[in-house]
Amino acid sequence: RMLRRWIHVTIANCHACRAAAIEQERAPASQVVVMDNGIDMENLLALDPPSVERIGSHPRIGMMANLRPIKDPHSLVSAALLLDDLRNCEFRLAGDGVLRSELQKRIDAAGAGTAIRLLGSVESVHEFWREVEIGVLCSRSEGLPHALIEGMAAGRAMIATRVGGNSEIIEDGVTGVLIDAGDPTALAAAIRRLVGHPDEALRMGQAAREAVASRFQLEAMFRRFEEFYQRLPATSSALPAPRAALEQEHSTASAP
Repeated sequence: RMLRRWIHVTIANCHACRAAAIEQERAPASQVVVMDNGIDMENLLALDPPSVERIGSHPRIGMMANLRPIKDPHSLVSAALLLDDLRNCEFRLAGDGVLRSELQKRIDAAGAGTAIRLLGSVESVHEFWREVEIGVLCSRSEGLPHALIEGMAAGRAMIATRVGGNSEIIEDGVTGVLIDAGDPTALAAAIRRLVGHPDEALRMGQAAREAVASRFQLEAMFRRFEEFYQRLPATSSALPAPRAALEQEHSTASAP
């Protein structure tokens, strides 16, 4: 409350976060702007596209996320178990978190330890996507997820839930596939669709790479923020000096 009077602008990294800032944080709509994040994607853009043959015969489906409830890794495990007829699929979950032990017990109980692998934390995002043909992000809530942008920059067809900023990055059916959150059956159907139509998966991956290649480059983000800061007023006479504001806040709180 004390800090709000000193804030000229609130920056959100997607329109979904902007809406949340306005509705939940009561930030004035005129003071909330959207600025895309940027990532270092040079190595990802250099990756070879997956082969059609591999997608259609022995695909590796990967998700990079913290293993906690909001990321809903259980939905991917459930989808993998629903696809037990696709015996040549391999599922790779990169990341660690509170659900890891629970997930491993579930995988072991299903006898699916060969098909579903928990990789833990990985050092190289680039190497992870090199070994994956199709990407998944089944979060229940999101902002603008780097993992989704990274998978798209790698040229992989991505399946993501229709939450947060995901639909601002993926054009459904063109640069990826969008599904409802918490729906393993829909996730399994989307995976089956891409595995059954490897040419479509390859086209989506290529379109995804083109969509993020310029928009989310680090250099593009630096330019956006530089231009943004140059437009900001150097000072604002409408705002009280910090010390005066604190003294006013203290005197108000102390008044009988």
